[in-house]
Amino acid sequence: MWDGFVDVMQSPWWTRFWVVQECLLPPKATVVFGHWRIPWDTLKVAEQNHRQHILTCCSAAWKAFPKRYAFYPDRLISDTRTAADRGKGAFYDLDRALRAYRHRDCQNPRDKVFGILGLVDRSKYPQLRPDYSLSVRDVYVQAMEAILGEGEGSLRCLTGSGFNSQQQQQQQRMLPSWVRDLAACPDHEILFHEMARLEAYPLYNASAADAPPVKPRFSEDGGLCVKGSFGAWASVYERIIIFHMRANGKESRLKGLFDSLNQFLNTTNFVAYDEAFFDIIGPEATITHVQSLPYQIHEAPCLIPGTKDLFFVEWGLPGGDNGQHTWQYLLNTETNELRNITTDPPTVNVHGCVAHNGSLYIVTDGGLDETGYFAHVDPATWKRTTLLNHYYEQPFLGFNDIAVDPSGNFYLTDSKSAWGRSVVPWTPPTNPGTYFIDGRTLRPKLVQLTTGNANGVAVSPDGGTVYLADTGAAGFPGQPRSGLGPRGLWAFDVARTAAGATVPVLNGRRLLNNPIAYTYDGLRGWRWGV
Repeated sequence: MWDGFVDVMQSPWWTRFWVVQECLLPPKATVVFGHWRIPWDTLKVAEQNHRQHILTCCSAAWKAFPKRYAFYPDRLISDTRTAADRGKGAFYDLDRALRAYRHRDCQNPRDKVFGILGLVDRSKYPQLRPDYSLSVRDVYVQAMEAILGEGEGSLRCLTGSGFNSQQQQQQQRMLPSWVRDLAACPDHEILFHEMARLEAYPLYNASAADAPPVKPRFSEDGGLCVKGSFGAWASVYERIIIFHMRANGKESRLKGLFDSLNQFLNTTNFVAYDEAFFDIIGPEATITHVQSLPYQIHEAPCLIPGTKDLFFVEWGLPGGDNGQHTWQYLLNTETNELRNITTDPPTVNVHGCVAHNGSLYIVTDGGLDETGYFAHVDPATWKRTTLLNHYYEQPFLGFNDIAVDPSGNFYLTDSKSAWGRSVVPWTPPTNPGTYFIDGRTLRPKLVQLTTGNANGVAVSPDGGTVYLADTGAAGFPGQPRSGLGPRGLWAFDVARTAAGATVPVLNGRRLLNNPIAYTYDGLRGWRWGV
């Protein structure tokens, strides 16, 4: 069965340009492969479930799956799911449509434009009509002129790859430097990252105030003319970090450029987007490079009591000594010496850590043979003792963070789901939630359900406020979110239902911040705030 499914997903049909319209435009479609038939809607549901599970509960199993059967569904499947949500409206603006599918193959290079006209609002581009008597150059020039003439005051279409000397064949087609060579098929992985950057484009503005209108004009010799001015150079840089750029098994030609940019930009210490940040860290704060690791320094930082050692985890594929998500380290904050540690028994997927009474308390989302759990770790021997791994006999799935209050009680977030899975067939699971753990009895109590994803948690020094990050740092397109999007940071007042009550009530929910970009992950509370 798996061999047959791989044959379907690796069929050349997925690489062809004209199938985009075949899939996006019809209200219903059926995939036919020999004697095999399946509704397109079934593929859409399978793609959504596949994307959800490889990022959450099945991530470890996915890594252990044979490479031959491990695949990522074609972007076209998720695009049809998105297009269906848009009803009868246009799926894309012309610039986005031209970029999204230019890696697909077609015999006539003019079809890289003509083949997507059915996906856009044609009233915006009346000058674009399928005309195969035009040269490839004229078709591509007309498309770029139409995009630049939309009147949105943006030069977004001039970003990305495919211009000028980046494509050798562009000179053969006599294209101006400002016209993207749509006939060249970029590497699919490069295009994926380019489209991700395109989504973030609206977050940036080089103008000191509102973006001024851009009204390009075209000279008689085919040049693009844009009127503008240069102001003073800004002193804020966005650091560029390149882990390993590869394309088709060869080092990217851009790697040398990015290495040069990194040498220049890494002279900056950090970027502060709000001057109030310096009220916390002081006006002379700097950042010093102490160690380099091949992957992402992830989370769970925790200073071990009575020492100068900082515990933290590193995330990256294949993940740790056993291929399960994380390596664990100790960093001596005086000497900057770094060493790898392993608990007894080994602990995988640590997502949160707090120090309390000379010990470490950690939470994980489990591994191949265990569910999420809350555990005690002795930093002298690295002996780990599991304290809690279920709630009324229902296993925890995805512990994400942990905080301790002044009385020694714990707050734990479970970001995958809370309680109620499969208790009875008709009972749906609850949303991701936050648990209160009594420090004396270790009895858990569900005290808060989030609308999106229970991520970071922190407690104020007086224990009177709990902070929760309802953020989708590990989310994916189409995942249900709260109305504010996947970035909300919330505060709750801690109250007691009666005198002597041990389980708190979280009320007075209020939004502290919903950042313009990126997401809150782990949290910590100080006397200044969170």
